[in-house]
Amino acid sequence: MPEISALDQYFEAFAARLERRIDQHTPPNVSPKRLFTVPEAAEYLGRSENAVKLLIHRGKLPVTRIDSKSQIDKKALDKLIDECTYFESEHRT
Repeated sequence: MPEISALDQYFEAFAARLERRIDQHTPPNVSPKRLFTVPEAAEYLGRSENAVKLLIHRGKLPVTRIDSKSQIDKKALDKLIDECTYFESEHRT
């Protein structure tokens, strides 16, 4: 098993302290919202409602339909963000 460096130990301790601090400030019994309307998804992405609708129409953003209401899953929004994230130096053509 490789030795843990002092820097790794520092980061592990820092992460543990940060997690405790977040837990202290998180209200109990609060369930984070998972499904968003188009306007909410647009706000989450920092885009317009039309841009979100275009992403849906082009098949780049799936929708969740419960009964007749279409909503966008936060996981799909996060996945889209991850797929569109890159280092500028790697993206040059």
